[in-house]
Amino acid sequence: MNGILLRYDDFMRFLRRAISVLLIRNAGFKHPYSRFVPEKLPFAEFFDPVPGEAVIFLSKCLSLLDPLAMKKASFYFLIAGLLAVTADEVLYFRRLRQHYRDRVKASPTMVFVSALRGQQKTVTLPDGSTVWLNAASTLAYPVDMTDGDRTVELFGEAFFDVVAQPSHPFQVRAKEMFIEVLGTRFNVRNYPEEISSHAMVVSGNIRVSYHDQAATLHSGEAANVDPADLSGRALSLRRGVDTASAADWTKGLLTFTNVDLPGLLHDLSRAYNVDIQLIGPVSDHRFQGKLSLQEPLEEVIARLVVPYMHVTISRPGKQQLIITVNR
Repeated sequence: MNGILLRYDDFMRFLRRAISVLLIRNAGFKHPYSRFVPEKLPFAEFFDPVPGEAVIFLSKCLSLLDPLAMKKASFYFLIAGLLAVTADEVLYFRRLRQHYRDRVKASPTMVFVSALRGQQKTVTLPDGSTVWLNAASTLAYPVDMTDGDRTVELFGEAFFDVVAQPSHPFQVRAKEMFIEVLGTRFNVRNYPEEISSHAMVVSGNIRVSYHDQAATLHSGEAANVDPADLSGRALSLRRGVDTASAADWTKGLLTFTNVDLPGLLHDLSRAYNVDIQLIGPVSDHRFQGKLSLQEPLEEVIARLVVPYMHVTISRPGKQQLIITVNR
């Protein structure tokens, strides 16, 4: 017939509706769609996934049979239809279960380790590598690294001391930055609230990539990935960086270089687990130095900020600090 398109899903949809009609007729009820039965109905119309059309078609066909023939046809059609639908459901759930098993098998089981604000953690990975997590950071790694998968994902900041396995490179995903190493010590900073991602090599070398841009970093070099860069070179390199300070935070020290006041306060807030609120105009002064996280937060802020701004520091709660700029 012209225009007929037979599809398996359409047929099963029709079959389910037909069975419902037979059950209702045999139970002595009038089907709600019976009043819509037309005089002439094209055969192909019941394949359209429109509610009621399969019912209309079946009602039209059955109305042409005598009562005895209709009962026999209904019985055999009902049995055959129920068997077909049951087989279809069994096959569907088998396929669904196999699909789920394939997905679980393809995806390695991951372990998530987090350091809360004001905390730091040291993690030893299954391959023997060591990772230091900075405050407000999370690391995800495979529970089993013996099959060669040494890919981890970082949200925040971490210092890596990676065991060399030339046949199985160690890989780090940090937002859109991808790092591949053989055996080295390096730092990665990748906080969600910061636009840029950073990597610094202390020893050995790593390969950093961002989409189609890539570069190999050696000891004393750093990479910066800034997706907001409009020049087309989101991945940039720096040489001759101070690698000695790369892991200072693992020793309870906070090192900052050419950072503005909001950035400094954000780092202090994360390290001390205190919400810091700045009220008033922001100074354009840039800060540089090193401090111990063992010092009380109020003393740190007084020592860093007061020489450049007239402020009042208040502590309304244990995890809240307010800096008011005096005009």
